[in-house]
Amino acid sequence: MKSRLESLLEMLEQQPFDSFLLYGIALEYMSMNDDEKAEEFFKELLEADPGYVPAYMQYASLKINQNEIEDAKFLLWKGIKLAREKNDRKALNEMEDLLDELD
Repeated sequence: MKSRLESLLEMLEQQPFDSFLLYGIALEYMSMNDDEKAEEFFKELLEADPGYVPAYMQYASLKINQNEIEDAKFLLWKGIKLAREKNDRKALNEMEDLLDELD
């Protein structure tokens, strides 16, 4: 039986610019503590779809785990701005709370 990661990677071959798949793969790598691969997929996702709001919070969390706090803050500020523009209150509140914790 294939792992969730293997299934996602297979689907990505069929739909190479699918934001949801890129996001899911990044999260899978995060859960496996493979920060390098997770970051690779977050970067690819945000390059292809800079409007994908949830990626900013998760990518910032990855940066916090790597103790790269200034990078995390930068990602959160970008995500907060985007969440405001899209009127995504839940994401906005979560990112603002996380940013407050960092200050």
